[in-house]
Amino acid sequence: MAYSPSRRDFLRLGIGSAALLSSPIRAYLFDDETAANKWYDEFPEKIPGAREARKAIRAPQARYVLAHLRQKHHIDGISEQDMQEVTKVQNDLYQSLDFLVKTGRVKKIYNEAVDPDKELDLRLFKQAKAFDRLLDYSMAAEPEEGDSFTKTSMQRIKDLTKVLNNPSTPEQSKAGIRKVISAMEDSMKKHEELTRQRQENKKILLEHKEQSDASRQQFEDDITKYADAAARLYVEGRLDIVAAETYEANAKAGIKFYEYILETVKKGKALPMPKEVTEDREDILLDFVSRQEDPVAVTKYGGFHDWSDNIPKWNEAHPDKKFSLIVVTPQSYVERN
Repeated sequence: MAYSPSRRDFLRLGIGSAALLSSPIRAYLFDDETAANKWYDEFPEKIPGAREARKAIRAPQARYVLAHLRQKHHIDGISEQDMQEVTKVQNDLYQSLDFLVKTGRVKKIYNEAVDPDKELDLRLFKQAKAFDRLLDYSMAAEPEEGDSFTKTSMQRIKDLTKVLNNPSTPEQSKAGIRKVISAMEDSMKKHEELTRQRQENKKILLEHKEQSDASRQQFEDDITKYADAAARLYVEGRLDIVAAETYEANAKAGIKFYEYILETVKKGKALPMPKEVTEDREDILLDFVSRQEDPVAVTKYGGFHDWSDNIPKWNEAHPDKKFSLIVVTPQSYVERN
């Protein structure tokens, strides 16, 4: 019988650390070839639009993998120069996300500033687009069908009335013709009532469509204004956007961030970023992801966010829901202290 080495034999052989980095050997020795770590191991070292794709943390038996796409984004009062930088970074991120979508690595993204209510709005917005396509078809098709039914019915009643008024038509036949004419007139009345109801419904639906079109246009204008890469892919119907934080956490972060800016200017030196802006929101994202079955979580968050601090603590506290971490830096991203 052929010799089959055990795991203990491998360890006894004293395999070098470089060899242990090999994914198949590591999986054999430590049995950590989870779906999350498989995605982590197969993530390319170079992807379009990125200067670096750094594999930061590989947790044994990781249940999830978080890929942090570092971004710069629009904020109120942003300067034209800074907005140009934001646009460059978001264009890089679009290339990276486009690649990840095309290669089947991602179907949804946890997008910064999106809370559960906004996620619901986006889902309804997506359904509204499908509904509007159906409405366009319905509004184009119905008038012609209705006119055809009315014209045909009226012509048949007219023809039957001529036969009824013809002196040579037998009385027995006239009784049958009267019944047919009466039935057709009843049918026309019902059709006219249905047509009236449809016209009223169309009026309501048309008002809805006008509001929906205005909302969509505003949404697409905002995408152009904010240059958001994920939103562009969402509008193209290629990527879903899901909540990355709560409304309360984002609102608190906004207040604390502007307080931080004022304090920094006042003291004339860089200060530690408030945890309400960074760590609290980062922990919320880990919690959101850990409630899902999908082991892959791609997020687009500000570049100063750093999950390499949170994840070791999280993994220790949640050994059955551990995370691995990949950090992607866009080509145009400028590091600042």
